[in-house]
Order: sequence, then C-alpha cells, then structure tokens
Amino acid sequence: MIKKILLSASLILMLLNMGMSAGFAQEIPNAYVKVNSLNVRNSADIQSQVIGNVVVGQKLELLEQSGKWSKVRLENGTLGWVYSDYISSSSNTYSQGSASQVVSRGGSRASSLMVVANAKLGAKYSRGSEGPDRFDCSGFVKYVYKEVFGRVLPHSSKEQGQLGSSVPREAVQTGDIVVFATAGSSNINHSGIYLNDGKFIHASSYDGKVLISDMSSGHYYKAFRGARRIE
Repeated sequence: MIKKILLSASLILMLLNMGMSAGFAQEIPNAYVKVNSLNVRNSADIQSQVIGNVVVGQKLELLEQSGKWSKVRLENGTLGWVYSDYISSSSNTYSQGSASQVVSRGGSRASSLMVVANAKLGAKYSRGSEGPDRFDCSGFVKYVYKEVFGRVLPHSSKEQGQLGSSVPREAVQTGDIVVFATAGSSNINHSGIYLNDGKFIHASSYDGKVLISDMSSGHYYKAFRGARRIE
C-alpha cells in the first residue's frame, strides 16, 4: 500500500515538473530577412561555405549570436549562420513584394542598395557572370541595380560609365556607379558601387571575390575615371 502511495506521489510530482518546465520554456525568437537575397553559411565566417539562400521577408528561428553573426534555423530545418545586419525582429519593417521594390519601407534608395550589395561580400568572381552567387565587375553592378530598383543595366563597365549623369569625385554619394581604368589600360574596364568614406564595393578579378576597397588613395584613386548617378 505504501509503495503504491509513493509511486502515485512520484508520478504526480513528475507531471507537475513537466508542466512547470513547459510553462517556463522560452519560445525561440523569430527573425526576418530584410534583404532581397541572403546567403546562409556553415559557420560565422564570410569565407565559409554557402549552404543555402533566403529571401526578403522569410522567417528564421534565431538560435544564437556570435559577434556580427547569427545562428538560425530555416523553415526546412537547415541550421546555418547569417550576417546579423541583414535580419530583423520585425516582420512588418520590410517589403515582401517583388525584388524591384525598395527593401526598407520609408528608407532611402541608397541605403537599400547598400544593404543588398553588402549581402554579396565574399561572393566569388567569375568572368561573364551576373549572379546570384558569382559575378564579374559589371555583372555585380547590374545585379544590384536590378534587385533594388528593377533597372536593367548593360553588362559592360564602359557602357555603365555612360549612364545617367556625371558626378565629380568630390560629390560622389552612396549608390553611385564608379568606373576605373585598371591594369594600365587607358579605357574604362572596371566598375563598382560607391558606399561612403572613400570606399566602394566591387567584384575584383585580382582578389577573386566581391570586396570593399578604398578609392580615396592608392591604386583605385589613380585609376578612377568617373562616377555616374542614375536617378
């Protein structure tokens, strides 16, 4: 009889503990992608392998944060890492419409372009490619402008250097196309997108990837051949 009472008491305590644990269990927070296309990597490193891709408005489970990176679980169960700047806790802050829309509601066109361009940092260089995972220089510029503005630009640095209106070096703004004559050429053969503080983002054949470089001094300062603004 005593054994039965003890067993019953143990069972009740176990059920109570299970209920309390369930009550105190924290919900895993959600995050939402705020750029048109975001790579998911297998570790918190821009050089690590891309194991997936998520799109604007897609819901992720936020599991862990490490520096500027977040560990997430995709809707299909895949675990990976994404750059924290490109996700948000709010599902209403970002447009879930077509890629031609400005990403941030109420945000500037230039900042939207900057976000999308930065999402491709580290993507491999490949001659003749225009994304979404490999680019040459003019293909990268073409991809970003298409994603953010729905504008189809020519896949040519020289032709991109003739679009819109000319902007003097001292007046270049975020989102302007910048063009260069590199490798001793006298003609425009390279293009990128200006960010700020003398920096621009581009797909470099020399470095073999999309990266940010300084055009306020050194090689790209000398190679600079102009900037173009497309309204």
